[in-house]
Order: sequence, then structure tokens, then C-alpha cells
Amino acid sequence: MTRIMLVNGEEGFHAELYAATISDEEAEIIRVTNHTSDPTVAARQIAAREPDLVVVGADHGVGEALDIVEALDEAVPALSSIIVAKPEAETWQRALRAGARDLLPPDVSVDELAQAIKRAAARSASYTAIDLTQHAPASGGVGRVLAVVSPKGGCGKTMLATNLAYGLQTEGRGSVVIVDFDLQFGDVASSLG
Repeated sequence: MTRIMLVNGEEGFHAELYAATISDEEAEIIRVTNHTSDPTVAARQIAAREPDLVVVGADHGVGEALDIVEALDEAVPALSSIIVAKPEAETWQRALRAGARDLLPPDVSVDELAQAIKRAAARSASYTAIDLTQHAPASGGVGRVLAVVSPKGGCGKTMLATNLAYGLQTEGRGSVVIVDFDLQFGDVASSLG
């Protein structure tokens, strides 16, 4: 079942959204019209209902819609959002930076809306299809990434990185991998023999 949440959508757009999803018999549309003005709290309230896709209308202004989408993107990155607002160049740029999947005009056709919903729902589904547990370390713990970086050469990055890797490995804390990203003059291989 595809759970689509419409936030601040006008009544006419709600009807269009219903028409666009009518072919998907499993679709469920949840309409939210009154929420807190704090976008972070609104995002948490929306995420708590566990939608697959969020369509945010700009009824109370484009800025509020963008704030909600940005807060949603930070809270639940796998959740796709579509903004319904006048598609101007500045709005497009702000929508992309906020993490919106699409920006649709309020007078969008039912066919275009259906295609945007399919694209956004497919993106959300691809995120949820990834099983992160199969990539977890064998010990069941969480891996760590340590970076040894300096803009200046000859200051001891390789010495520190190789000794750190050796020390972690001999301590028996699990597998250790060291990667030298200095592709031209990297010395990790020669340092470790």
C-alpha cells in the first residue's frame, strides 16, 4: 500500500491527487491541514504517520513548504517529497536544496501528477529495499572511519595512519582497512612492507 500524505493541499488539489492515484487500488491519501508552525515538529509529526510519499502544498507560502520538506529530508532521508508551488527558477533551486523530489505547478495535469508520484514512490521504495543489516560488521557492532589528513606533505600522515591501523589491528578490535588516497605519491604500501 502506498501511503501518500498531503500537507496543506487545497481541496481541489486533493481531488486531483485522488484522481492521479485511483489506478493504484492500494493507495491511501492522508490529508493534513492543521499542523504546528515549527517545521521540525511538523516533520516529526508527519514522519510518525509513516507515509511513503509526502506532497506539500504552498498554501501558507513557499517558504513554509520548503522548510517542512527540508526538515523531513533531515529527519527521514529515504522519504520522497513533492512540492506544489509556482515553478520559478528560485523556487526550483530552493526546492532541490531542501531535498524535494519534484516541484509541480498547482494547475498540474492528472497525468503529470501520476507520473511524479510514481517516480517519487519508486525512489522511496528503492531506499527501503536496501537491507543495511547485510552490510553490518560480523561482530554486530558499528564500523568507524578515521581520516588522517593534512594539506602539507612530509608532516607524518603516513606514519600516523599506518601506526594507528597496526595498533587497532593488534588490539583485536576487528578488521582494519587502510586506504591511501594519495594516488600519485602514496607510501602506505611501502611503509607496511
